[in-house]
Amino acid sequence: EAKNQAKKASKQQAAASHRAESRKLTKDEVSWRTLKHVNLFLFKEIVRRHFQAAAKRATDEELREWCEAKLQPFERVVDISGFASFLTTLDNATEIREYIDTYLGTSAAAKDFARGFLARHDGVKAVTAAGVIK
Repeated sequence: EAKNQAKKASKQQAAASHRAESRKLTKDEVSWRTLKHVNLFLFKEIVRRHFQAAAKRATDEELREWCEAKLQPFERVVDISGFASFLTTLDNATEIREYIDTYLGTSAAAKDFARGFLARHDGVKAVTAAGVIK
């Protein structure tokens, strides 16, 4: 009887030891899990950047289309498409105003265009830089 209990205890201990060993991860398993998490992080970052770039292109396109519509009265003065595309690439408000004054003049219509453009341009910059697109 004592031998049977000793064998049973030994088998239970061996089984418990085997279960504990099977829960330990090998180096390969740890490396795979780490790699899996790194790849998931990189994938999420790539997707985030893709959507951020797409949203920026969409807002830039909307701004350029608005410019082209508002620049129609100035079509004799500037190449509308080129000027609109150029303005959307600028970041400095002072520089934008200087280009608008230089090419469109200082008429009331030019000043209205400048105000509207800067308001929309600042909105596009805020959307792409400050977290609406993250």
